[in-house]
Amino acid sequence: MLSLAGFNPVNYAFFKLEAGEDFNQLTHLTLESDTSLIFTSQYAVEWLQKAAPESLFNQLRHQPTVAVGQATAKCLASVGFNQVDTPTQQDSEGILALPQIQQCHQALLFKGEQGRDQISKTFKLANKVLKTYNIYKRNWLSLDASQLAHISSADQFVLTSGENALFLLNHADNVLLDKIKQSPCLVPSERVKQLLQRQGLTQVQNINSANNQAIIEALKRPNGN
Repeated sequence: MLSLAGFNPVNYAFFKLEAGEDFNQLTHLTLESDTSLIFTSQYAVEWLQKAAPESLFNQLRHQPTVAVGQATAKCLASVGFNQVDTPTQQDSEGILALPQIQQCHQALLFKGEQGRDQISKTFKLANKVLKTYNIYKRNWLSLDASQLAHISSADQFVLTSGENALFLLNHADNVLLDKIKQSPCLVPSERVKQLLQRQGLTQVQNINSANNQAIIEALKRPNGN
């Protein structure tokens, strides 16, 4: 997509996905009435489809569902979920404020093993019942010196999650670290923006999305603004 839009992308895989600690637990899941679902990423949707028995998956598709991000919402719609909403504010408070979460008896959270722990903390403070299923996990890969040097050649950085961003910062050499801290960085949420600002990044812009079209439009704007 970026190449077709006239950019010269520098792109490396940071991880590969594997089954998470709760992957096999879904065979024992009994769906109660008045239950809402929360998906933090399209990966959670894909791994749920692998983990859940067909009968359970068909039941889940008709439950009130919250998607974090438009990419997650589109993925849910593509496999037949028909009551999907996305919070305007892409964080735990935004999720909790949605009517289907306020009105439900309990919520089921499908996520990866790393990240999004703030959701459970926020639900606990609000005395809302939340059951979490870590159905996939990231197996982080390594970056060698040539890859880090190639990444350093970028003029702007697109960091689509807090986990990806922290991985890159933790593995960056001094040259790359200085480059990231002084270059425009596009992120999908206020949560990730604040996280990176605490790491010393000075030109972080929240574009409120991680989908390709939103990224391309932001990259085409002068200085990303």
